Amino acid sequence: MINGDKVKLRRIEKADLWHLWEWHEQEELYLFKSIKSFISWDDLYDNFQKYFFWKRDFIIENDADNIVGTCSYHDINWKNRSCSISFAVKEGQDKLSYLGDALQTIVSFIFNELNLIKIDSYALENSIIDIQAIEKIGFVKEGLLREHIFKNNQYVDVFIFALFNEV
Repeated sequence: MINGDKVKLRRIEKADLWHLWEWHEQEELYLFKSIKSFISWDDLYDNFQKYFFWKRDFIIENDADNIVGTCSYHDINWKNRSCSISFAVKEGQDKLSYLGDALQTIVSFIFNELNLIKIDSYALENSIIDIQAIEKIGFVKEGLLREHIFKNNQYVDVFIFALFNEV
């Protein structure tokens, strides 16, 4: 478990799957897209160890132990000492606060424990809170992928952000 100021990051447990599955069905949670293009509940539940045992996926919990989101680090390049992060936090009045703390927590872990020097991340152009949280902890906008994702019956631009560990 990795503790932040307002949230804690913990490994995904089998008991979390139904909650995450419902969220995925509502909003296409990125977490399951990285496993397979199309995955069934039965496959996910029966093969939990295979899909999540050594993965770098975390549940974001608030002080009351409620699940407020997920975050992951992936695509590690040990030679270049870089990786990518993904995240999703449920809508609500504390979304920016929880997301900012979760991002700061995982960034600190990546820089201090994994000794990486660059992290990149992506945010949809209309995800204002996601962009605010990323920029608040120091990520810099590096590029734009035009009409990169089809969501809510329209193509959406995606911003690319990066953060370097100034050592």
